[in-house]
Amino acid sequence: MTFTKIAASAAAAIALLAAPVMAQDKPVVGLVMKSLANEFFQNMMEGAGQQ
Repeated sequence: MTFTKIAASAAAAIALLAAPVMAQDKPVVGLVMKSLANEFFQNMMEGAGQQ
């Protein structure tokens, strides 16, 4: 299988999986932090939880 076919298949799969997320009124944002040992990252987690 060529790279182009693999890339096209991956793009199609992502589009199908993203369709339900894109149909929502609000965008969905993910937050990934390395550690909660630092106070800065703890504050980020608390802020992200408020909506």
